[in-house]
Amino acid sequence: MLKNRCCTMFVGCMAFVGVISQTPLGAADEATKFTLSNGLVEVRIDTQAGTYDLIDVVRSEAFVKDAEVVMTVAPYRELVDVKQGDSEAGGPVTTYHSKDASLRVETGPYTSALGTGRAVTLVSTFGQDAELRVRFVLYPGQHFLDVGWACRNGGTEPVRLRRVSVMRTNQILPACNHDNLKMLNGNSGGAMNRIFVNEKVRAENNMLYFAAHRDRPRSLVLGGLTYADYRKFVESDPGQNLGADVCADDPVGRRIDPGQTYESGDRFYIDGLTDNPFDALETYARTYQTAQGIDINAYTFPSTCMWFLAVKHFGGDTGSVNDTPGSVREMERIAASGFLKYGPMAVRLVPDCYEQNNEQGWWDDEHWRMHGRKERCIVEGGHIKAPYETTEKWGLAIIERGGIPFTYFEPGVRSEDYAEVFPGHMLFNDPHRYILNSQGQRQVEGHAIRGKIYGAMVQESYDYTDADFIRHLHDVYANLCKGGVQGVFYDYPDRAFPARGGMEDRYATATAAYRNVFRIARDGLGPVCYLQERLGIGSDATLGLVDSVRTAGDTNVMRPTEIRKAALRWYKNRRLVNYDMDGKALLRYGARQEQEISTQQRRTILTLSYGITGRLLLTESLRLFSPEALHDLSRVFPFHDTALSARPLDAFVSEFPSVFDFAMSKDWHQLILHNDSEAIREFTLPISGDTAFGAFGLDADKDYYCYDFWHNRFAGRVSGRGSLTQSVQPGEARMLSIHAAVSHPQWISTDRHVMQGYVDLVEKPQWDIATQSLHAVSNVIENEPYRVVIALNGCKPVKARADGARVTISVRRDNTDLADLVIESDANARINWSVTFNARSSL
Repeated sequence: MLKNRCCTMFVGCMAFVGVISQTPLGAADEATKFTLSNGLVEVRIDTQAGTYDLIDVVRSEAFVKDAEVVMTVAPYRELVDVKQGDSEAGGPVTTYHSKDASLRVETGPYTSALGTGRAVTLVSTFGQDAELRVRFVLYPGQHFLDVGWACRNGGTEPVRLRRVSVMRTNQILPACNHDNLKMLNGNSGGAMNRIFVNEKVRAENNMLYFAAHRDRPRSLVLGGLTYADYRKFVESDPGQNLGADVCADDPVGRRIDPGQTYESGDRFYIDGLTDNPFDALETYARTYQTAQGIDINAYTFPSTCMWFLAVKHFGGDTGSVNDTPGSVREMERIAASGFLKYGPMAVRLVPDCYEQNNEQGWWDDEHWRMHGRKERCIVEGGHIKAPYETTEKWGLAIIERGGIPFTYFEPGVRSEDYAEVFPGHMLFNDPHRYILNSQGQRQVEGHAIRGKIYGAMVQESYDYTDADFIRHLHDVYANLCKGGVQGVFYDYPDRAFPARGGMEDRYATATAAYRNVFRIARDGLGPVCYLQERLGIGSDATLGLVDSVRTAGDTNVMRPTEIRKAALRWYKNRRLVNYDMDGKALLRYGARQEQEISTQQRRTILTLSYGITGRLLLTESLRLFSPEALHDLSRVFPFHDTALSARPLDAFVSEFPSVFDFAMSKDWHQLILHNDSEAIREFTLPISGDTAFGAFGLDADKDYYCYDFWHNRFAGRVSGRGSLTQSVQPGEARMLSIHAAVSHPQWISTDRHVMQGYVDLVEKPQWDIATQSLHAVSNVIENEPYRVVIALNGCKPVKARADGARVTISVRRDNTDLADLVIESDANARINWSVTFNARSSL
């Protein structure tokens, strides 16, 4: 097939090295390569072979070689032609490879939220059938490539674009030794995240490759950069050569009409230059956040779930009822406990009737009044009752008592009466579109209640692209807004993913329709709302629309596998989404709550919930909390509202991460050491060294103070050339504050919050050399002594001041190098304080 070897020349912007160039490789075969470089990364396209290479310019080394682009299309079918038992995801497909195409290259500038760069586009023309345009963008000074695509239908009939592989190759990191290659998948929802070695992996969303060689470590990140119509996958095969297929995929696919070009809003990210795996993934997440425009709402407050409190196999609390009067009563208990002086709390009502006729689809006050729950969580009558018989009355009652009202939807669970009244709101416009098994027979749902008790059949659900259904949803969310409802938990959301098609919008993909579930809600509730996706389909396609993704099934305990799953998503947590390991008991656990949770266990649950997730859901009523338990809970709230997340420092050297590092600055870290074994564990952490191999990565030329939060004790001063050694009790999660030692007095801990100053010290202590004083601003809780631990560093305190509060400063008897500043206030207040020092000769 004739290849097009001409190229439009252009002069790159000043930050780019060279120009798009046409370089003959040899007169004999007339092969031609076209290159684009920004001085760091080079894209080299071979229009003879139909492949491209990606080059690390500084090393003069390829990190991807001989990659092709591939697309798969299917014939388009009208909705009426897809009969029951059939699917729009089925049928024949045609696959096109760039190696078999007529090729040309186009170049030019490209501007996105990431800035203005230069693009080189590989245009693959497949006769009269189609044209695939894969665009590689390089930005000045950046290590990564931004890869997007467009597709033109050159035929005479509409088609469905099912899949586009922007990189299919058998040569990933070809210059590296693959003997110690580790892969970390980027799956979401309930899918497991772990380190893979010499295994075939199909990772959803993104993948990290880490060549773990101390003398020559290398990392490569491949993943989705923006989401619109497709899910993203990285399929890796160690094989003889390490191969990868980086693709966008949808079971239904985007419709493209004859002569039309589809410009996809889906893009990919490739970075083979950032060697440290932590840096590589964190850079990816920051870039993703900017490209997708993600600005999530932080769950700075805890939530209480009325279902967990009342359901017999978890909370079993006969004093709690999952209805509007019961949830208002719980809010009153929360207020009476005194917790609200630390911040608000959300109360989640869970209307979850599992009979065939239920509240789902309707989502209105009438049906919430009609339906209750008759299995394991008795709710007589409906979930909404007098005197709070409307969403408005209930929501405002929660708000008046200092709470945040949350509610609950099952966006893909059918209510048969709704489907029969509004068949046009259902997929395929069919009130009873049965999903048949492989024998062509109808099947009963596998759900333990809907199927086994009520005999619900497996059928298609709601159509989130139908204009009339969307208008109905606008009314639904308007009613929630009127009641001040600020959050919705979406249960069984995967049922709303229309994997077999049937959408009213004939151009919509299944992924786009699923995104609509949350887009419509966010449009209806406004930007400051809290949308949670339970498990979901495993795709990051909802990020930017949801604020929280649940990673575990129904549970009130913390298990090692669930800790690992959330911990290995640290780079996305609190930046792209708040991960949630579901409910946590702090008092008792077990099928009949027969096991008491010890103080250490409770503190471990709280510390890890704070450290590796982005929210905490309580499964017990605050009326049952002792003063000690309430105090421990208050030590982790508010959760911080920044994108700071804890690195699992031993992720690449241990099967289950147990060392978690919050890096506040180069001289201040919060470190969690978690011992999940049944024996005392000795942790030995090198202070300096490569974090990719389990070291702390701090400055070898400094000393560091260590302070243990929960035990309120000094944990030592260690040299940057040494190691931090700690004996941690079985089941303990120890929170240490690590501060580089300086030559003047410095703060090293506070007792208000587990982050030891990150949240409560609203203006961090600063040293004033002229007045020899340390001054700061702290948030102080009413009638609660607030302690700041100060390392004296050769000085002694002579005077302390706190505006509008009582203050004392005292040197410790057991360690005269430390002093405690204690502030007391009669009301919650932001207190300016200072301590003045003299040079110490003796104490």
